[in-house]
Amino acid sequence: MINCKNLGKALKRDGKPAYWFKTEKYDYITDGYFIAKTGKRLELEKGISNAVIGMFKGIPEIGQGLQINRGEYKSAQIEDSQKKSFIEMIDNVPSAKIIPTGLMTKRTSIEGKQFEDVIFESTEGYTFVDRMYADMINEIPDTGMIELYGSKPTHPIYAVGDDEVVMLFPVRYQKTDIPKYLKVLENDR
Repeated sequence: MINCKNLGKALKRDGKPAYWFKTEKYDYITDGYFIAKTGKRLELEKGISNAVIGMFKGIPEIGQGLQINRGEYKSAQIEDSQKKSFIEMIDNVPSAKIIPTGLMTKRTSIEGKQFEDVIFESTEGYTFVDRMYADMINEIPDTGMIELYGSKPTHPIYAVGDDEVVMLFPVRYQKTDIPKYLKVLENDR
């Protein structure tokens, strides 16, 4: 389910601090915009060595972590409170299913950069996720291979499949910034 090449792209994009830590059963990777959890051995996955291992300059040992921060690589003893927080967040999958709309919209950041956002729909409204992060999910949800969950438009979405979970934080849109075509769809409900 996790596309390792796109995971590597996402980690490189913003230069934010990123962490990779291992427990007995799972690997966790996060940079503040997403958390990925996998029971697969990442070092054996096709493309992971170039995409992620190369970035972190190694593979963490069980109970250890690696950190990238502005080009500096270091072994990091992830604090138990941090580990617990990451694990609790990604294990707290909501029960409400969401669906991809197949729609995208463009957004301009404060710095003037252009981004594309993928739009998901729940009973509570629309959730917008930066395409860079949404592209980390390989399979199309309609195949039954993965399930998508979420609750409110400002809450994370979760892709769950096999022995993996990816939690993606949404881009926060003000009501006035929601594209007009979605407002028309909402009025038709």
